[in-house]
Amino acid sequence: MNPYSADSVLPHYLQSMYWTNKDNFLLSVDIYSNWILFAVEEGIFEFEIGEAKGIGRAGDLVLSPPYIPFRRKIIQNLTFFSINFQWKSMAEQKTVADPRLLSQIPIGKISLRNNERLISNYDYLRKLQNNHDPTSIHRKNHLLNDIWLLYCLEADNLKQPKWSPNPLMSIALKQINEKCFEYSFCIKNLSDDLGLTPVQFTRKFKTAWGMTPSEYAMELKIDRAKHLLAESTLPLQKIADLCGFENGNYLSRIFSKKLNIQTTDYRRLHHR
Repeated sequence: MNPYSADSVLPHYLQSMYWTNKDNFLLSVDIYSNWILFAVEEGIFEFEIGEAKGIGRAGDLVLSPPYIPFRRKIIQNLTFFSINFQWKSMAEQKTVADPRLLSQIPIGKISLRNNERLISNYDYLRKLQNNHDPTSIHRKNHLLNDIWLLYCLEADNLKQPKWSPNPLMSIALKQINEKCFEYSFCIKNLSDDLGLTPVQFTRKFKTAWGMTPSEYAMELKIDRAKHLLAESTLPLQKIADLCGFENGNYLSRIFSKKLNIQTTDYRRLHHR
């Protein structure tokens, strides 16, 4: 039997925990008997799951399969959901346990562009966290499914861009979506990885997507900053860290230039 594609399975909720302002993992390495999802609301942590390594930040989802060592280290106090689940096939509605049939499921970090939808799901999950009745469990499962389906929709759009015939630029778009919030992210390095000069890369990317790689990355960063300003009480420096800006002052200048409003005023408008 062929492996299931990501959009032919759904996560089936088993249990979850919600951690706030956690400064250290009790175990630096853990092994789970089911799939686990770390859904990060605030903070930063390093992870290694098999060959998948990276940095998880606010808005990131980190997936780990069962019986694989999950190494992790908190870099900045972490607020996150830890969700245990199994996969079910959408067609047969049966649990899929054979790892060979799940080889197309991503391991490690995935990121969503629709942070507003993600934050809304987190808000509902938080409210339901201590409720364990059948109705609440059903609702938690619905929210988990919504997060996964949103990822599948975005991933499908990247694989089949309607306005770009260039598959290399689809790869570039995906890389920027996943990495632009990291300090190490650099357009020059990405162009090198793609085998293009920075000028070639900029021209091809703009032809495909209507803006330069730098403009697109900045749009993602500003969008995340908007959501964090509106939905959290994090200090500006921390928001800058989570969005890939060097400091709060620089974020404030860019934010004001792009949106014609100060970060303090933007937050005030959304916290009334």
